[in-house]
Amino acid sequence: MTTGKSSHFPAAVNHVLARGNTVPALYGQALRLIELQKQLRALLPPSLGLHVSVGNCRNGILTVYADSAAWAARLRFEVPGLLKRLEETSPDAGIRTLRIRIRPPDPAPAPVTGKPLLSAASARLLQDVAESIDDPALRDSLLRLSRHR
Repeated sequence: MTTGKSSHFPAAVNHVLARGNTVPALYGQALRLIELQKQLRALLPPSLGLHVSVGNCRNGILTVYADSAAWAARLRFEVPGLLKRLEETSPDAGIRTLRIRIRPPDPAPAPVTGKPLLSAASARLLQDVAESIDDPALRDSLLRLSRHR
């Protein structure tokens, strides 16, 4: 159970919702981060903008994630000008510092290849086992299974 104090532990959803004003605040923060993401990408060269994303903005610190160390290095070269342009375009944001972190993109899901194939050795093993079984239904099932190559 959480008290009114801030903690670093997750809170149960029912406790968060019971506080009343938390959901609108979270929604407002999410909208703010989406807007900062749009601004960041608009201010960066297109090749770099595709490889960075806004993580959070708190206490004047904008946390930005880069896809790799190479993109983070390129972003570091842009920081002085970027902070200046962010101040010009979003003075209300109060961004004083850019924190750069590396977060590789999520791997692409494995392609669906259809039904799995049986190796020749496994098929031969199933045939050998089927030949040694007296139960005709089980023998037929194993022989049918051995043909799925």
